[in-house]
Amino acid sequence: MVTINTAEDILTALRSDPELLRQVRLAIMTDDVLALPEQVQSILQTQSETLADIADLRRIQNEILADIADLRQTQNRILADTADLRQTQNEILADTADLRQTQNGMLQTQESILQTQSEILRHLENLHTRFGRMDHDFRNFRGNFAETAARKSAFDIAILISEANGLDLVYTSVETLNQNARVQLVDNRQFAALPLATRRSYAKADVIISAATSDGSTFYIAVEASYTCDGRDTSRAMSHSRLLTQFTGKRAFPAIAGVRLDRTIQPLLDSGDIFWYPIEEEEMEPEETD
Repeated sequence: MVTINTAEDILTALRSDPELLRQVRLAIMTDDVLALPEQVQSILQTQSETLADIADLRRIQNEILADIADLRQTQNRILADTADLRQTQNEILADTADLRQTQNGMLQTQESILQTQSEILRHLENLHTRFGRMDHDFRNFRGNFAETAARKSAFDIAILISEANGLDLVYTSVETLNQNARVQLVDNRQFAALPLATRRSYAKADVIISAATSDGSTFYIAVEASYTCDGRDTSRAMSHSRLLTQFTGKRAFPAIAGVRLDRTIQPLLDSGDIFWYPIEEEEMEPEETD
């Protein structure tokens, strides 16, 4: 057993006997003091947890700050893109305005063109009408000239037709019948029974030729003259020749005289149903008067 005389002896005894040291501590320390290590440990643990939470908060804060930085960067990009879009939109609006202005100019030009075109068409229509009248008048002139040329060629026509049909022509008998003379050939009763168009056509026949053969018989030639002879001329000539035969009982020949032929009447010429007398253009001059 350790003898204790001094404080140092007490300390030596406590150092050498752990159980004694524990008993002394229990005897000296209060419950509060004994609880301090546990409390300190709890505080340390709490502090550690707090520091960990602070570290987590700082980390989260840093993440939030990073997200905010990203958001700000994204926002700046959006603002920049919005500015670009606004600038592009303004350029589109400006281009649209230019296009609208150009379109308006084109519409005005088109309207002017249409107006000019309408005026041109109106002028062309007037010209067409004028040329139509001129062509009609010219055809009439040419028809009159052809009729004059056929009348001048009556003797030649009579010679050719008599030769083609084996007739012994008395040349001194050839004459062209004026309207009064051709009217004298008709039978009034028969003539009145004809359709009005047929009577008028006969009255206006271009040329009627009367001739005789050496045996004393008379024959007639009904001639229709045109610059270009067509089906209308052949129909009139054949109708007039039939009427002459009907009125007089004499033989009558249909003939056409002109510079050109409508090819549709060629079969009538080939068959010999009608005689064609060609006229040279030089012969188509108006008849001279004294």
